[in-house]
Amino acid sequence: MDGVARAPRTPVPWGLKLLAALASLLVALALLLVFFPWDWLRGPLNRYVSERTGRHFEITRRLDVQLGSTVRVLADGITFANPDWARDPHMVKARAAQIDVRLWPLLRGHVELPLVTLTQPQLALQIEPDGRRSWALGRDTSN
Repeated sequence: MDGVARAPRTPVPWGLKLLAALASLLVALALLLVFFPWDWLRGPLNRYVSERTGRHFEITRRLDVQLGSTVRVLADGITFANPDWARDPHMVKARAAQIDVRLWPLLRGHVELPLVTLTQPQLALQIEPDGRRSWALGRDTSN
């Protein structure tokens, strides 16, 4: 030995270890969300919206999400189809879209969109003499 007296090691309390593990997990989760390649969700999101609405929806180029108390969704290239009977094939077509969603109301089941911005939008809304409206979703499009 080198003749230097060392103090005995005191054990770290299990609560402190648990707290350190939880803090590490939260930091890892935060880093994952910040650096997550949101564009990977473009295909599943396109399919989900298309299935839920019964109309073709597509983000054609890029999808990005900026997290915060208001989540900002940025999409490049948006198309949303009109119903089959409409004259124009697309109800909405835009070069880009920015949609802000308030997070806390969303967690309670309420959707609040304080901002929806479309860049170079092309809208084709149509009402037929029988009352059908191209923007109405669902089976009955006359309401």
